[in-house]
Amino acid sequence: MKPYNVHFSYYSEEYGQFDENRYYVEAEDQFEARQKAWEIVDSDDSRRFMSCLRQCGVTWEASPANMEDYLNSIAADYKCRVKKIENVDIPNAKIQKSEDAQDIANGDRGYFLGCLGAVSDMAKDIGRPFGMAPPDLFEELHYAEGFVGEIQNSDSYDHAWLLSDRIEAARKWDQNAMFSLRQLFKTAIPNLTAR
Repeated sequence: MKPYNVHFSYYSEEYGQFDENRYYVEAEDQFEARQKAWEIVDSDDSRRFMSCLRQCGVTWEASPANMEDYLNSIAADYKCRVKKIENVDIPNAKIQKSEDAQDIANGDRGYFLGCLGAVSDMAKDIGRPFGMAPPDLFEELHYAEGFVGEIQNSDSYDHAWLLSDRIEAARKWDQNAMFSLRQLFKTAIPNLTAR
């Protein structure tokens, strides 16, 4: 078991703006931490004052001795910061009708996306020769593998094979496959973190 922080964004009905919250959980991995955090949120009394609830991400401390987990944790932190900006800072700037706040939020978002790209580039140079998957896609790869199983269960073997092939190519840093997986989670499955 390991400690994780699971970050959420929500609209505060009480204060009329978007806000964030995080829950500390002990779990086997970040994916179990996501589920445990939803269970905590569902039992939280303050939940009734929250709408537009979304999970921004999971963060954790990792040792550089485990390079893959370390780079994944850094990528997860940057992805979480981007989601927080998209789900809290940008909507609040729009509510306040502040172009300056929107510009600052968009600039911060671009900065953290750049940091995420830098972590991926480092991993490509350091870890790719040892079979390390792109850290900026480790969550997408995990959930896409789950989709393969679901697709196979519905007897759509051709579709399952195609997705499985894309996953393997993305693990080997194929840029087209990496782009396809990112798009799958941006457009085809936009509400994955909203359950």
